[in-house]
Amino acid sequence: MLQSRTVVTMNAALTVSIVALVLAFIAVCLGCVLLFIQVKQRKFVYSSNSHAVLSYEDDDIPVLDGPPCVIYNPSKTADWKLIRKELMKAAQAARLPEPVWIKTTEDDPGEGQAKRALEMRACVVIAAGGDGTVRLVAQAVAGTSTPMGLIPVGTGNLLARNLDLPLGSIKDLAQIAIMGVDKKFDVGRIDVQEPSAGNDATETGASHESEGCGVGSGQEIARGSHTFMVMGGVGFDADIMDSTNSNLKKKIGWLAYVQAAGPNLFAPKLKAKLRVSSGERFADVEARSIMFLNCGELTGGIVLDPSTDPADQWLDLAVLDVRGGILGWLDLVRRVVLKGVGFQPRDVISQNIVAGEISTRRFRECHIELEEPQQLQLDGDVIGCVQHFDVEVLRGALQIRVRS
Repeated sequence: MLQSRTVVTMNAALTVSIVALVLAFIAVCLGCVLLFIQVKQRKFVYSSNSHAVLSYEDDDIPVLDGPPCVIYNPSKTADWKLIRKELMKAAQAARLPEPVWIKTTEDDPGEGQAKRALEMRACVVIAAGGDGTVRLVAQAVAGTSTPMGLIPVGTGNLLARNLDLPLGSIKDLAQIAIMGVDKKFDVGRIDVQEPSAGNDATETGASHESEGCGVGSGQEIARGSHTFMVMGGVGFDADIMDSTNSNLKKKIGWLAYVQAAGPNLFAPKLKAKLRVSSGERFADVEARSIMFLNCGELTGGIVLDPSTDPADQWLDLAVLDVRGGILGWLDLVRRVVLKGVGFQPRDVISQNIVAGEISTRRFRECHIELEEPQQLQLDGDVIGCVQHFDVEVLRGALQIRVRS
């Protein structure tokens, strides 16, 4: 009797277990169906952590299911074979398609190629070149959901230095470009007004009649909008960039800028009117350089303001001036060095006689009117001549692959 009850109990338990397993199987199947339906209703994009993991985003964000695209400058001296090899290995490790290589040309040094990559729905657009290539690729990619990677092979590599990328390791650079972490960074934009533009010109009385940077200069006027990632400027810094011998730069690097500085040390100062916000009045400025900074470290490792951060949603306006000839320039160098390492420089000589001056101010928008046209440089490239222009920060406009 006892044995019979035991058998019945075991049969009942077995029946319950079987039923439970069937119900669990049905639940799993139903869950898979619901998950499949949910997936079909959403779009996949490359994740912000970018370790070859897909995540969900809103429907208005395009699908980034294309290959990594490398926009490269073939004129740069680099071990392109090694770069291709390491990028291929990183893409394979991330289970991504083989990278597509698109070279820049003299007529189109990067922006058009980056736009082609965006049309291909590239999962990442990699700029392989110098600061100019990086700037133009960033100009095309900024404002999109596509991240940008960096393979710096130029002389300065300013953006890569400011982002603390491992310049000495192609392997590490390739892995970061393919599988690094996406971080949002600010982009600087300059909108150049046409020489005949007018409301603010009427207000300040500045003239728009002259064209080019001086009579017979032959310099083109920089029209339209231009972006920068590290810095922009008019005056002494732009004149140095324009005077630098490109062949010498290839041989000795940033030291070529030192050689180019000599003839420009005693050039006339520029005069300008600045308005940092729409509610302020114009301020009269007479200086050697007016610079707009998105990053702290500039050419040759110079740091004008160590607090400058390319991800803080601000730009820094830096006005540099000297008095007292060569002694004034030496005092300016002293102040730059001390400020760059975090010390507040003090006066060693009466400022009325000899002085180097650096004044900085944070801003998001700035309007500048120059008394005479000046050359404009952006990230080390001379863009052309400007006289009236606006500078603004595009906050968090560009995702860049950095170290995890």
